[in-house]
Amino acid sequence: MGVCSLATAFRQSAHLLLDQQYKLLLDTWSLGEIQEAFSLILEIEQHTNFHVLPPNHRQHSAIPHLQFIYDRLQKIFGLRLWAKVGQSLPQNETISLRCFRNLQALELLHIPVTSLKALQTLRPTLRSVIIVKGLTRLSDLFIRCGADKAGEFAWEQLQEAVLAHNSLYSLDHSLSLLPNLKILDLSHCELEDASALEYLPTVSLLDLSHNQLRLLPRLSPTATYSLIVLIANNNLFSHISGLHEMNNIEELDLRDNVLSLKEALSPIGALPHIRVLKISGNPITWDLNYRSQIIRQLNPATANHKVVFDDVPLTGQEYDEVGMHAVPAGSSYSPELLSSLSSLCSPVNPISPAHGLISQPLYSPEEADLIQLDPVDSQPASLVNDSAPVSLKNSGNGQPRRKSKKKRTRHIAITDPDNEDMDNDSIHLA
Repeated sequence: MGVCSLATAFRQSAHLLLDQQYKLLLDTWSLGEIQEAFSLILEIEQHTNFHVLPPNHRQHSAIPHLQFIYDRLQKIFGLRLWAKVGQSLPQNETISLRCFRNLQALELLHIPVTSLKALQTLRPTLRSVIIVKGLTRLSDLFIRCGADKAGEFAWEQLQEAVLAHNSLYSLDHSLSLLPNLKILDLSHCELEDASALEYLPTVSLLDLSHNQLRLLPRLSPTATYSLIVLIANNNLFSHISGLHEMNNIEELDLRDNVLSLKEALSPIGALPHIRVLKISGNPITWDLNYRSQIIRQLNPATANHKVVFDDVPLTGQEYDEVGMHAVPAGSSYSPELLSSLSSLCSPVNPISPAHGLISQPLYSPEEADLIQLDPVDSQPASLVNDSAPVSLKNSGNGQPRRKSKKKRTRHIAITDPDNEDMDNDSIHLA
């Protein structure tokens, strides 16, 4: 698509480009071509920021179109950047985000964070970051800002960080730079140690599913108070010591772990607000009476609101059993019980997850490996309407409450309005 055609398409989609519900889709090759074309009007090498050249440099007929494209790119709110199959970045090559001045949502698919430049200039505006298969250390993103090699500065506006399908293995103290984060997705990250979550100031939804964790991580005091949704299915938990501190949890997913004794679930008795509980796929569910045993361990206060247990709402008779064997709030395991739980529950391969109400991954492992953008792959640029996977709203008592919302994605391709060949003065980008 030539510059003139791209500018025409941008004009036709101007109302969408400036809509916060849409993201502009670009592959790395097209972005590079666009930025190379900007060199006709911008002094990139001599200045830290873009500067418009004097009028005598504007002899080319495509200059007005380039200026319009550049103006629109500075104003868009959302960007999804991806690498086509066979177009991976050469070693030491970087991708500049310098022409995106107002981004609030950035999504990277199969692009190493360490290849990004000008990411630090977006720290004051970014509200959502999604990175799939492009991150090996959190500090590369939150401290160094990719190739910028920046320092430790807070991401004041960041509320959502979806970092699924990355090879992280462990976390680091850079989480302390996210003071207002509400949603953190670390699923499918091969995590063996998540102890650094204690640096996280606050979070409402935490997804640790599909990792290799054996211990439930401790959170900071403010984070234990703010946590509403904990997704921890498909790990290696034989007990859930520390859960009693997270007493504002409303939704808890512990499916497909190695919980084998009813005593292992006694900390749920300290959760008075629990509304959704999932433990299917654990050895404890092999007991035909497990449902009744667990219901009796629930906090008595849960009888005052609707509770869904393993996708089935509690019956009237089950409500009568709620709290009969609940452990007092604040109680923890004895050392003897912890030793017993750990020795009885040897690691096993997690069972395939059942689809439930809580855990709705952004991308499956297969999709993360093969992800391309369907019909719009053939276009250098397109728009996508991408609603957040989870939204949180304020409840009556001032606490954020999770609101389930069906994800609906709408693609709008930016295509060439004319099939005629461009004139000789046009600059072709693809």
